[in-house]
Amino acid sequence: MGPIRQVGERPADARRRAKQDYECVHPQKVRRLLELPMVSNMPEWRLLDVGCGYHYPQVALFEGKVGLICGVDIEQVFFRDGWLRTVVQRSREHGLLRGAKRGTQTYLYYVEYYRHLRRLAGIEEGRHSHYALSSYDGGRFPYPDGSFDVVTSNAVLEHVLNLEGFVSECHRVLAPGGCVDMWWHNFYCPSGSHLPRQVRERSPWGHVTGDVVVKMKDLNRKKPKEIEEAFGRQFRIVRLFRSDAMHRQFGDPGFTSEAAERLDHDWRDRLDDLPDDLLTTTGYVIQAQKSPPVTGALHDD
Repeated sequence: MGPIRQVGERPADARRRAKQDYECVHPQKVRRLLELPMVSNMPEWRLLDVGCGYHYPQVALFEGKVGLICGVDIEQVFFRDGWLRTVVQRSREHGLLRGAKRGTQTYLYYVEYYRHLRRLAGIEEGRHSHYALSSYDGGRFPYPDGSFDVVTSNAVLEHVLNLEGFVSECHRVLAPGGCVDMWWHNFYCPSGSHLPRQVRERSPWGHVTGDVVVKMKDLNRKKPKEIEEAFGRQFRIVRLFRSDAMHRQFGDPGFTSEAAERLDHDWRDRLDDLPDDLLTTTGYVIQAQKSPPVTGALHDD
């Protein structure tokens, strides 16, 4: 599913997004994956990116680094399908005029995005047709049991309403010993509302207190502990940690939590049952492992 884009974003925004994906998001993901207790080496991995997005950046950037990279999303059209199919699909979703406008702007935005990403990462322009991309209904992944060694996602878990079913699907498509690595956008921080910046500036935690209406209906309110418990019922938890921009598990000296300076006494009194870390952390990462294959099993004589 990937981050939400506003219609009409400027080409400069597309270039910044490509730079961020290439220089920040992707390298951080690679470093995290290399720290996992995997049963195989990275060039042999079969990796699934859930919620790969219309523009599937991780699929493009992982190609050639791993044995197999697949992307799946509830999107029914991808950038590689071209302008016409994008416009047709957006027209089905939003009506003819609005859909044509949104589809055209979205497609042109990612034309600029990939123009810049090609320069940064050396991605071949003709490779898009070779990417293994699939659409699904948000329920069962379109892959056989045990198809992957890694299942990863970025900004997806906060949109999952049937968390138990989602975790079960991750478990099903992973081979024994396979791992999940998932970053999610924390609902309880100001930007977790997915509301425009000007709304968040006026009422940073209004979406938590109920003062501000959250427009996106698919946002869940799961806290980190609830996410951990859901995965823990089927996986061995490797670790759960805050992951904001340059922040890693134990933080960086120059790290600043999101809107920490806005968390004054008035907000603190209204949110007294929620810890500061939860209210000022943009995102979390959970890593977990499916039970590895049993070796050296005992046999009766």
